[in-house]
This record gives sequence, C-alpha cells and structure tokens, in this order.
Amino acid sequence: MLEQIADLVLVTDAQGVIEYVSPGSERTLRLAPASLLGTALGQVLHEDDRASAHVELEQLIATRIGDFECEWRLRRGDGSYALLDVRACRISDPTHPRRVLIHGRDISRQKRTEGRLTFVRSIFDHLYAACRAGVLVVAESGDVRYYNKLMLEMWDIGRPEGLIRSELEIWRHVLRVLGDPGQFLETVRELARDRGRVHTWRVLTSTQRTIECYSAPLSAGADSEACRFYCFRDVGYETSPAEGIRRLHGLATIGRVALGVGRELQNVLIPVGAHAQLLGSELSKSHPLQEHATHILRATQRCRGLIEQLISAGREATVQRRALPIGGVVRETVGLLRAAVPRTIDLSVAVSAGIPLVEVDPASIEQIIFNLVLNAAQALPREEGKITVTVTPHSVANAGSLGAQFDGEASGLRLTVRDSGEGVDPAVAERIYDPWFSSSRRSDSCGLGLTIARDLVVRHGGHISVERLPTVGTAVHVDLPAVDPANERQSSAP
Repeated sequence: MLEQIADLVLVTDAQGVIEYVSPGSERTLRLAPASLLGTALGQVLHEDDRASAHVELEQLIATRIGDFECEWRLRRGDGSYALLDVRACRISDPTHPRRVLIHGRDISRQKRTEGRLTFVRSIFDHLYAACRAGVLVVAESGDVRYYNKLMLEMWDIGRPEGLIRSELEIWRHVLRVLGDPGQFLETVRELARDRGRVHTWRVLTSTQRTIECYSAPLSAGADSEACRFYCFRDVGYETSPAEGIRRLHGLATIGRVALGVGRELQNVLIPVGAHAQLLGSELSKSHPLQEHATHILRATQRCRGLIEQLISAGREATVQRRALPIGGVVRETVGLLRAAVPRTIDLSVAVSAGIPLVEVDPASIEQIIFNLVLNAAQALPREEGKITVTVTPHSVANAGSLGAQFDGEASGLRLTVRDSGEGVDPAVAERIYDPWFSSSRRSDSCGLGLTIARDLVVRHGGHISVERLPTVGTAVHVDLPAVDPANERQSSAP
C-alpha cells in the first residue's frame, strides 16, 4: 500500500538514518528513493528545523508510545525546500525496535496560496482604509468570512477578544447604533432572500451620522459557498455642504453665547443656593418648609452643574461614571420636576422590575431627564396633558425588529418620556437635534434640550430616538447598555 500513495513515507532508525523511502519521494522531493537510503534525516532537513526535529524524535523513542505532529522543510533535488505536514510514530514491531515511521504530506502549494491570500487581503485592507470604508463579507450560512478594522470602528464594535464568526453578532452591534434598526434589518433580510440583488442605500445613526451602504453578491466556485459583500462609508453628519455649514454655525454660536450667559447665571444661582441653605439651617427638621428649602438647594446645585456642562459643550466633557440601578435617580429627579411642571400636567413615573445595572454619571442622567421632561411639557398645548417617564429592561429584540432568533436577556435599559402633545412634525423631524432649533411656539424654548441630551447619551455609549406615537403625542427613547457581568464581577472582587 505504501508503494501506491503519493505522500512521502520514511522509516528511520534510532540515530535518524533513513532505512526506507516510499516512491512518493519522487513527487514530493523530486528524488529517487534509492538516493535517500542511508542518509541521515538531518542532512535533508532545513537547518532551522534540525534541532527541534532531533528533540522530537528522541522524545518519541524514549517514551515508546504516542506520536507527534509538526511541519518540516525538506530539501528537494533542485535545492529548493518542500514544506511537509509531518506525523511521526514509533514502530511497535519487535523485529524493528527503536524504529520511527514518518509520514509527510506536501503543503507547499497550500501555504503559498494562503500567503497570497494574506497579501491580497492586506492590499484590500489598505484600499478600504484609504477610502474610509468598512467591509463585511458573510456566507449564506450566516458565517462571517471577512471584515476589516474600519467595520469595527464605524459601528462601535470595539476590539473583540477573538474573531467574530456569526453574522448575527455583527448585526447586533450595527442595530444598536442605528436610528431606525427595523428598516435596516428588513433591507438585510430582503437581500438575503434575493441573492442576486445589488443594492445601495443610506441609513442614519442615532447621532445623525449618515452611512452609505452598498451590498452585492459574490460569485462562488463549484466547491465554495456563496457570499454577500457589504461596504459601509461614513459620509458625515449631513448629506449636503450647506447643511454641514449650518450645523457648524450653530455650534459656534453655542460656544460664543454659553460662556457669557453661563457665568451670569452662575452669579445669580450662588446667592439663591446660599439663602436656601441658610433657610434650611434656621428651620427645624419637622418644619413644613424644610422640604421646600431642601428642594431649592438641590435644584440650584443641579442648575449650576447644567451650566458647567453647557459651557463645556464645545469640548469633550469628563463624566464620573459608576455602575448603579438608575431607578432611584429617575424617581428623585421626576419628584423635583413636579415643582417645575405646571400642576395642570399629569407627571408620573414607573420603573419596572429587573432593571440591569448601567455605568452612568448620575448628574448626566438627571440632566437628560430634566431636558426631556421640560421639552415634553413645552409640547403640550395650553399646558394640559400627560407626561409619563418609564424605565424598562431593554434588548435589541425589544425594539421589534429582530425576531425570535435574538431573544434573550436584556442587554440594557430603556428610559422613555412620553407626552400627549401634538407629536413631531415630519417636516422638521430631521432638525430636532440641531442647537437653537425649536418647534415650540413658546418664547422660553431655547432649542438646546435635545441637543444636550443627545450628546450626554452618546457619551454614555447609548443612543436616543424620537417616535411619533400612532394616536397622539411623542415618545423619546434613551437606550443605555447594561454593565458587562464579567466586568461587574471583576470590579467587585476584593
């Protein structure tokens, strides 16, 4: 049987001298079997492989049982080297003690092909990096065949510990970033059904970045699984130069105005807080006005924190985050807001059970709730209606876009502020996050509430979206990721 196989088969003695060579040497090493008989194996091995091969063979002979696998480079008749996938074992025949059987399969061509593919892949990586495009290739089975570094950066996937193998894992991250995950997922499903379709479309992220998407089928050979190619290019926060200039002018206005106005407001709030503190110290703890004095002092402190963050709106703010259940923060903040919202508005709060821990800055969460509730109050006609603040466990599946295949534990929480107003006009929906823009007719609406809230949510790794309710009113959703249980255990370890 050994005479028929194309692979190389050798038998050596305890000193590594070759005693048998199969005819496969002519194909593998381009040498006749007779030319190798009596030759020491080390003379045929590449000099960099000799030391390790000597150790491996000695250990194999000493243990008498077992085998080993490795890769060796053996010299061909023309002086070049063949790379062999080698498996060696000791012969148990008593008539041939301390003999070793070596089987080698030539993998030189396979390695050259892998090297060329690595080279081509490197070229494509540089090509897509030059045009700032994220690339993803997935097979029909749902296995990920390729993705580049920009794909991870564009969709805030981070750096996974190992390779991402599943298409579903990629889409989980993508959907969390998008403003309308349901529409994107439906497009991906249509492309999966129509295998030959080439499609180009655009999507908006929750931070109003525009991503240009392209997808096309990849032709497959007879023995290869068909794949689909995706290319994503970030074209910025706006779709036209004029819109980009308008946004820059708005942000520049914030920088100029906020500093002066903020300092003046701080000067006003200092005596207000001091008088509230003095009033509280003069009153007994059981006095009915003691609670009001405490509320005034807390509200003053929060307003000063708001002004500090407004002043720093033009630079990256540093927030002090810690893992906590935010139910208590939400209830306390809504309680303070009851004094700021007209009594004709029904303001309620509901926190569901099983809310996961989130890593947040409590002051930022309070500010987000303040901005969203006051925005909702301004949207109510004649200062009458209902505002509901809810906190619920939330996963991507809860968004109603993924289906049963993504069911599982909540991956975060959703803070929602609903009002019974007239809803957001679709004509201005794209501008609701712009600084100084407001659809409210009230003169005290400055148009900064959603702008600041969105920036704070993004800094916490979450996203914000606005939903026009089917009947009446608007719902603003803030989705925040839960604390990684592994990180939570690590941080709580002594």
